[in-house]
Amino acid sequence: MYAIETKKRKFDRILETIKDHANSRPPPPGTPPQTSVSTHSLVTSNSAKKRRMDHLTMSSKNSSTASMPKTANYLPSSREAFLERLETFGPITKWHVPSTEEISAVAWAKRGWWCIETDMVGCRACSEQILVKLDAEEEATATESAGQDIEEEEDLTTAAMLRHRLLVEKYSDMIITGHAQTCPWRNRGCDESIQRISGLLNTTSTIQTLKARYNSLEGLDVPSVHVSVGEFEYPTEGVIKFRFDEKQLEIPHQDTLRLAMCGWQSSSDREDIVECRACFRSLGLWLYRGEQPIMEKLDAVESHLEYCPWRSASAQRTETWWDEKKTMVPAWVLVARTIREVAHRPTVDGTAETQQEEPTVLGEQERETKVKELLRRVKELKKPFNVKALLRKKPASS
Repeated sequence: MYAIETKKRKFDRILETIKDHANSRPPPPGTPPQTSVSTHSLVTSNSAKKRRMDHLTMSSKNSSTASMPKTANYLPSSREAFLERLETFGPITKWHVPSTEEISAVAWAKRGWWCIETDMVGCRACSEQILVKLDAEEEATATESAGQDIEEEEDLTTAAMLRHRLLVEKYSDMIITGHAQTCPWRNRGCDESIQRISGLLNTTSTIQTLKARYNSLEGLDVPSVHVSVGEFEYPTEGVIKFRFDEKQLEIPHQDTLRLAMCGWQSSSDREDIVECRACFRSLGLWLYRGEQPIMEKLDAVESHLEYCPWRSASAQRTETWWDEKKTMVPAWVLVARTIREVAHRPTVDGTAETQQEEPTVLGEQERETKVKELLRRVKELKKPFNVKALLRKKPASS
């Protein structure tokens, strides 16, 4: 019975193929259009149509998948994907919300939003879009419900602050509720530690990345660089004595080293510009040069955006011992501490030069003394294993 059913299904498929081929041929001229269609031919036509639609759907899916970046999926734990989203907020002409606000670029990027147009964010998981405006016209629209309270305010500054606060709260909610109900970004965003720059507690890794940033800055005309230390100590002496390796004779250029220490590197596609790959801030060095520069000073810490881990301890979220207590510090402090530790190693702080100034004869005498002492200890160790001496002592004892 099973064999018969199998043969019938094969026969039906062959018949459908023949009929599909016959239906695809154009009718001869003068043939009137068919008005009646059998049930079997209708099923056959629907089957062919379904196959064609499936093919078109698969093609469109493949093309859309190929055009979208790999990180467009829901990846809340991926720092690479987070930075890719955050970078879209980087151009100053594209995003005008200050980095000090609760609804700054980093808050939107942590919830899966991309900056797709001027002050507009979009989600690639649910295709929702939000226009973010904090100007006066938008404020008036958003605060109509609170208009009566605002009109009663005599102080215009207080009224403006209230309107602004209401707008910020509105968009703060929309960072989550702006996603579709089925969007995974609505339920969970990135972890608080997604901005952390890893590897800064490892001395070797820290020096390697520091050297890479320093090398990228070497060809630039770096102006005078300042470092706002805040509550942390700046290791001035350690920076002056620092060498990347023991063979390096000259100390690194101090202003260039300060920039590299605070996370800045040369822009890959623009000349005379340094950039941060954690907050995507760019600085034109020509603004800080000349007798009357446009910008007063280049501060390597404060030039980062407020939420940057090179500047913000809460963004870096790395605890370490500082002033005999465990506390969170920004990334630049971790690099500065490593520089100080490396600078005070015996092989770097001048000990090697002192050894070279000692007389050669004294070195040979010390070496001979050490060799004699070593031989004496070896003889002492070999005494218990002197079999001949033990054999000679045994008859005497008997």
